[in-house]
Amino acid sequence: MSKRVIFSLAAVLLMAAQAQATTLRCEKGLISYGDSSYDVTQKCGQPVAVIDKGYLEIRHGNRRDGVKVEEWIYTPSGGMKQSLRFEGGQLVDIRSTRSP
Repeated sequence: MSKRVIFSLAAVLLMAAQAQATTLRCEKGLISYGDSSYDVTQKCGQPVAVIDKGYLEIRHGNRRDGVKVEEWIYTPSGGMKQSLRFEGGQLVDIRSTRSP
């Protein structure tokens, strides 16, 4: 095999190991960036874990606000771990990783 083919295969495997998506299919519907934590709970149920990541400082002119940051973990059947990041109660990131 040429080096180009090997490099391409390695790149594809690396991307598959940690995929990032803007939507996720749950038992009761699709969730996507901007959805509230309430909507996610209604569509996906309770997460297996909630990790408190602290607060993120947001500036609005001279005013500073802190928004709560959480990571919710779901492990549906199939071996994929779904990590959802919420900032101020809004979904901002979805990451999928394959469990070993």
